[in-house]
Amino acid sequence: MASPDWPSCSPSNPLPKSRPSKSATKPDQARRRDRPTRAERFEAARRRRNRRVLLGRVAIGGGLAVIIIGIAGVTLVNRSREAAWISSAEAASCSYDTRTDPDAGTGNNHVPNPVYSLNPPAGGNHTTEVAAAGVYDGGAVPGDGQLVHALEHGYVILWHQPDLPGDELDEVLAVRGEFERDVLVVPRSSLPAPIAATAWHRRLLCDDVEPDALATFVRNARNQGPEAVPH
Repeated sequence: MASPDWPSCSPSNPLPKSRPSKSATKPDQARRRDRPTRAERFEAARRRRNRRVLLGRVAIGGGLAVIIIGIAGVTLVNRSREAAWISSAEAASCSYDTRTDPDAGTGNNHVPNPVYSLNPPAGGNHTTEVAAAGVYDGGAVPGDGQLVHALEHGYVILWHQPDLPGDELDEVLAVRGEFERDVLVVPRSSLPAPIAATAWHRRLLCDDVEPDALATFVRNARNQGPEAVPH
């Protein structure tokens, strides 16, 4: 029987090699498609910026929240302490109020002859001269306009009736001794109580000398005037 006519595999007649498919991807093309496009890189950068901005806002907001909460907490504590000492003072022989005469505002409240409706005064228009800290006697008491100006600068005045017994006056002077730079001791014949203490828009009137209440008043009220003046 005749053998089939197979193609010869001899070196002189090798089998035809298969050709690569036209659809095959070249390595360079595959690598290029693996890389992000310019639009994709731009979008990724935009998202990173947005994340940084958001994180920054969150951090700032959190910090402000902590500050606000801290201020609110301190304010509540201070109010609670003030309410406690006011209650303590009123349980003794003192009364506390925040009454004051009106004024035209810091910088516009200097007048030559101020008049006060409150006795003792705790604010209002005043003269340009300022009374200094110290202990005054009946012959050298500054005018009310100078004393109120001192209150505006954050000083505290301890008032007393001129006929206050010596041992009680000594107690007042002892309170002043704790805060020499901040306190004026002033006699006042028209004082409606034996002892009083005033700061800017704050008053404490006592029927008896109350050293603890007076000292606490000074401690809380000194340097609280609208015009900050070192002393």
